[in-house]
Amino acid sequence: DFFRSVELFGKAAEQGHADAQFHLGICFKKGEGVVKDPARAAVLFEKAAAQGHADAQFQLGLCYHTGEGVPRNLVLAAQLYRDAAERGHVEAQAHFCLVAIEVVAVEGLCGSFVSPCGSDVMIWISGCSC
Repeated sequence: DFFRSVELFGKAAEQGHADAQFHLGICFKKGEGVVKDPARAAVLFEKAAAQGHADAQFQLGLCYHTGEGVPRNLVLAAQLYRDAAERGHVEAQAHFCLVAIEVVAVEGLCGSFVSPCGSDVMIWISGCSC
């Protein structure tokens, strides 16, 4: 039952539990048990991400990459993807590659990123792995 989950996640999230903040953020992102609210989801992802929650870092990266709930910011998206990738989040590694390519192509910021492995982003663009 989504409504009960939201209630329980909300209580735990208020006490600073990163997992609860992340899962409540997913509820707000998808509109499950609550009215869909991408901005509220981003706030919750940010709280969990600040505690090192890799899934929240990835989701917040998606928010900044797409501009869902927050102003679009490719550089911040790349940083969040990198942070999540450094914690072993495989999907974040792939998204880091995508946003890095986009930033290099669109923003002309070549050489602005360091991959989770400490190597040049251009290595990631060519191989998208460490």
